Amino acid sequence: MKNIGLFLDSFDPPCLGHRLIISNLFESCKIDNAIIVPIQDNALGENNIQARAFQRLEMCMKEFNGLSQVSICDIACQNNSPEHWLDILHEIYMVSPNNYSVIMDVDHISFISTQKTKKNKGVLNQLILYSKKFVHEDVYYSILPDWLKKKTEIMRVDPNILFNKELQDRYLHRFSIEGMIKSSTDHYIKSKDLYTNKG
Repeated sequence: MKNIGLFLDSFDPPCLGHRLIISNLFESCKIDNAIIVPIQDNALGENNIQARAFQRLEMCMKEFNGLSQVSICDIACQNNSPEHWLDILHEIYMVSPNNYSVIMDVDHISFISTQKTKKNKGVLNQLILYSKKFVHEDVYYSILPDWLKKKTEIMRVDPNILFNKELQDRYLHRFSIEGMIKSSTDHYIKSKDLYTNKG
């Protein structure tokens, strides 16, 4: 079986930071392939998603284009999509059984640790939570349920890298995003007037 990284995020918008996380996991041989899964706001407790589901899918196709080991999945953007991150994992596993590591922002830790599901937790090989914060790992582990603690790894990322809401704010105030997002993604965002309170 392959080791597949299931990257769950709003990708609103996808950016250099998301690509670097995937690249680092490839280089460290933690995953062989990655599946990008833009989620609905109910899947991880997010409430600031601005772009519509199909727009975030199209942006992901542009941002991750050229990475042969990466594919985009629309399962979490469909009507009646799974509302729990483990349910999303389970549905993908049923179609393609592999060893799956779920990749998420550590900011979702309180939400993901309290959600309930009846699905088989055994399909999760590892939970990788990326963090820009300088917080001791024990603080994060103390929040997680016991079954999840032994499967969780905290991945540190450069605190200067901007994600989602931080990039939305830069578009809103017309600040430069050079080097933060692919030019093709940036062109799409501007052509649709996203993140300007008009899109």
